Amino acid sequence: MIAQDVEAVFPQAVREQENDWLHAETKRLTAIESENAELKASTSRLAALEHRTEALETENAELKAQVNRLATLEAQMKALQKSVTSQQNSSETILPVALNQ
Repeated sequence: MIAQDVEAVFPQAVREQENDWLHAETKRLTAIESENAELKASTSRLAALEHRTEALETENAELKAQVNRLATLEAQMKALQKSVTSQQNSSETILPVALNQ
């Protein structure tokens, strides 16, 4: 490996020696490779979490739509119950009058 090439990419891994020659420190390169592997793993985990977040957001939107539909149905059901109760009360009032005649 040529230290000048390494210096262009990882300057922190290259040291200048007393004779003005550049020296690539393999220990630092190994550390950089290790950090790179950790970064790739973190990037992969992040992508997986982003995908999961999108799926959960979609599911959440679907559930909210279902809740809204259920709330609408509940309101319609209450209105029907009120109407039926009102009609029953009206017929109870009318029936005795009709029977007396």
